[in-house]
Amino acid sequence: MKKFLTEVKGEFSKVSWPTVTEAKNATALVIALGVATSLYLGVFDVFFSKLLNFFIR
Repeated sequence: MKKFLTEVKGEFSKVSWPTVTEAKNATALVIALGVATSLYLGVFDVFFSKLLNFFIR
C-alpha cells in the first residue's frame, strides 16, 4: 500500500494542473454549452410536439 501511494504521489506531481482562471473559464464554458444545448433541444421538442399535434388532429 505504501508503494502504491508513493507512486500515486509521483504521478500527481507530473500532472499539469490548470490555473484558477483556466478552471473557471472551462467551468463557465461547460455550463454555457449545457444551457445552449438544452435550449436547442427544447425548441426542437416544442416544434415537433406542435407539428405532431397538428397532424394528429
